[in-house]
Amino acid sequence: MRIPGRTVEAVVRQTDDPEVVVTEITHHGWSRAAGEACRHTALGVIRVRDGEIVRYDDYMDPIAVARLLDRTGELAAALTAP
Repeated sequence: MRIPGRTVEAVVRQTDDPEVVVTEITHHGWSRAAGEACRHTALGVIRVRDGEIVRYDDYMDPIAVARLLDRTGELAAALTAP
């Protein structure tokens, strides 16, 4: 799949549950905040029933996202705050 300005690769994996698939989505692009090329992978767990998506859960690496946005210091502060 191609989105203007970035490239997305997706791998779809079947599970033992016929209603559930897991997608591994890798985004390639440019981070304006960090001023560099970026690559970020996320997982999507999708439940499909009667041809319709009834649930979608997205899992991302918060450290990778913080790096992408050039906000690792803020993430570290938030994780160590009392």
